[in-house]
Amino acid sequence: MATAMQVTVEGEDIGPAEISESAGWITAFSRRKSTSSRQTLQPCNVPRGANEGAAPASVRKRLTAASRLPRLPTEHFRVIVRPRGGLDIKKTGHFKIAQALIAAAGLTSGEVEEDVICPNMIQNIMVASTPSERNAKAYNTVASLIIDNVTYEVNAYMAAPNNTSKGVIRHIDPTLDQDELTRLIVQPRNPTVIGVRRIKSTSSVIVLFDGLKVPECVKCGPSLVKCSLYRRQTDICYACGRLGHRADVCPSPEDGICRGCGTSNPDDQHNYSPQCALCGGNHLTASRDCKRRFQVPYVVRQRRRARRYQKSQEAHDSTGAEPLPPNSATSRRSRSSETRGNRYRVLAEDNSPSPGRASSKDKGRSVSRGRKGYKPDSRSNGRSPCRSRSRSIGRSSSRSRKLSVSIQEPAEQGTGPTWADRVKGQTKKVTGGTPPEHSNTRVAQLEKENALLKREMQQLRAEIAELRNATKHNPVQPPTTLQYVEDEAPMEVPVEEASSERPAKKRVIVDSACSSSAMKAKSEIKDAIESLSITVGAIKATLDGLVEGFSSLSLRHDELEKHILLKEKRLVPPRPNRQRLHLAASSTTS
Repeated sequence: MATAMQVTVEGEDIGPAEISESAGWITAFSRRKSTSSRQTLQPCNVPRGANEGAAPASVRKRLTAASRLPRLPTEHFRVIVRPRGGLDIKKTGHFKIAQALIAAAGLTSGEVEEDVICPNMIQNIMVASTPSERNAKAYNTVASLIIDNVTYEVNAYMAAPNNTSKGVIRHIDPTLDQDELTRLIVQPRNPTVIGVRRIKSTSSVIVLFDGLKVPECVKCGPSLVKCSLYRRQTDICYACGRLGHRADVCPSPEDGICRGCGTSNPDDQHNYSPQCALCGGNHLTASRDCKRRFQVPYVVRQRRRARRYQKSQEAHDSTGAEPLPPNSATSRRSRSSETRGNRYRVLAEDNSPSPGRASSKDKGRSVSRGRKGYKPDSRSNGRSPCRSRSRSIGRSSSRSRKLSVSIQEPAEQGTGPTWADRVKGQTKKVTGGTPPEHSNTRVAQLEKENALLKREMQQLRAEIAELRNATKHNPVQPPTTLQYVEDEAPMEVPVEEASSERPAKKRVIVDSACSSSAMKAKSEIKDAIESLSITVGAIKATLDGLVEGFSSLSLRHDELEKHILLKEKRLVPPRPNRQRLHLAASSTTS
């Protein structure tokens, strides 16, 4: 009976003792920046801890939950600091260790304002996250920490960038140094490779890929070498026998437990029956015989979640039931439902097989899917992620554009089309009801716009009527005219004798009352002209809007009539020619 505890994933077995203690993936960041223009389909977050798709045991669940780090910025550089000499981060305090790390790196408080230094109590390590490459290199060069006048040796190395995956290639010449390996593997023939690192002095090399896809083969110079997915082992300390950390960072090597039965500080004559804490088998915890000593890679877990989400969507489309959330009981990370739905929907489009094609061929594109006796197609791995994604989406979208008309029957007569009908592409025939053209959304939209234009025209007419009424109630008063009254009795003007000298001109004496009345009339005329111009401008603007509304209405009306006539012509069958029928009848009678 197969249980969920047995998980088989394709990859190579890498022990923790085989990992080299080099500078890490410090050169992979610069290479990845130069190739950031390549569009790859990848989730936006990196894995935190050792979550797995299958249902783990309670020990693994507690170990995973406790070793999970907080969410760090994806664009930061991350440096792992592994203390030695029995330094216990939990007892010493991570704040004191962080201050000692900053001092050992030679950085000031102002330079580390944007840095994040957090501990992992279970693994007994420190993680420094910084957006500055200079600070990352400074952390990477730290070799010792001074805490309470005691010097502790540490091993610092750069972690792999976010949204990357690791593969393992075997049987590489051990005499090749790091520079020669980089020259042979990091080349244009391997476009997604951004870094390589040898596993100590062995013939195995870890290859770092940009994106969450590991190809089946890698070019190493002129040779084509098989590449398999890298699987990380669950950390087990051979000094104290506890899970979660390795022997080089063990905080209490003198306080050990038995890896077989869990007895504290056993002696040499200790007798026990071994039982693994991970799988419950009759062997030591996390030994080579344990089937659960390897962690399921992040790529595999993401694809499993995507497949589960796709199946729930298909069940929802077929039965109408509520789809399962993308993050089921096997997922340990709490996220918002909207973010999870968008990410898994994109991953489902990338990994889902196109309709109408053999599922085995599409499954062959998933390199990390483990199955005994199964070999993925090598041709599919040579394609770029963008190309494969665009092809799969294009096929699915082209099939989804096929329209079909189906009339749902009443509830008492039975349910709608079954799942078999959906798969076969068959639906029930339309036997009655309203024709489909009357439910056309375009016609309904045009009718709504026509009604809206009619309402606007009525409003414009009402405004014009109000303006006319306003001009009737407040008519423009004509300007007052000046009346000149002549005196009945002529006025005697003395006449002076003519003189040789011409007299000087005199100012005309104007009556003050006449001048004031003229000024008043002038101002009234000016006010009347201004009010009249304002009224005329408003009427003109209203008429312009009315004309524009009428023209738009006529255009929409013509378009609606053309659309309806076109629909009617399609439905009405062609009438037979009466003249031809008469000629045919006469010919038959003759």
